[in-house]
Amino acid sequence: MKIFDFPGVLYSDRLFHDNMTQAHTVISDDSIRKSAKEIFETSEFRQEETAYLFQKWLNKMGDLLDSFQDWTAAHPAYTWLLIAGLMIILILLIAHIVYSAFGDSLGGATETSHPYKANRSLEVLEGKATSWRQGFDKANSALASDQSHEAIWIGHRVLLGWLDEAGSIHFQGHKTNTAYLIELGPQDARFDLLNRFTRKYEAVVYGNGSCDTEEIRSLLDELMDRMQESS
Repeated sequence: MKIFDFPGVLYSDRLFHDNMTQAHTVISDDSIRKSAKEIFETSEFRQEETAYLFQKWLNKMGDLLDSFQDWTAAHPAYTWLLIAGLMIILILLIAHIVYSAFGDSLGGATETSHPYKANRSLEVLEGKATSWRQGFDKANSALASDQSHEAIWIGHRVLLGWLDEAGSIHFQGHKTNTAYLIELGPQDARFDLLNRFTRKYEAVVYGNGSCDTEEIRSLLDELMDRMQESS
């Protein structure tokens, strides 16, 4: 007995014909790329990829450690030399960090007991003047010539050099203005003067504030009075 899906065509024949038609359907490259991209962009795939890469990295590190362990077992003398070298490097690194952090405060007491070199002002003022007095004269001349940038720079350096001579700070060209304020500390009677000089210096030099020549002149006069009182 034959079963027909519709008159004249067997149901089994129609199924075979449909399957053959689907089998010969051509899928475009764009469709394949789009499907692959959608798969790669899924969160599941990304998580699996990350886990795979991390596991691969762990395996590599494990292999390196195993190789190093085999090498140390085969060369015990070289192993001890390597350990000694690493310990020396570590000690030097720690010493450098400690000196960088506390060198100024630890060395401040000894530095104040030794006379400063005659060219200290020349160093602090970067050759613009050979003494604090000459520095004041040049700062006032610059101010009279409307060179506020030069005037406040020299005045600020004279103040830092004076504090350095007193042992209150340790002048170094690479230090920031904030570092000098922290080093001097608010408990010092000259902190307010340094703070006002610093704020004016940054306002003039970095161009983010007003350039009041009278205020600069007032700061220079106050600094000169302070230095004369302490001498």
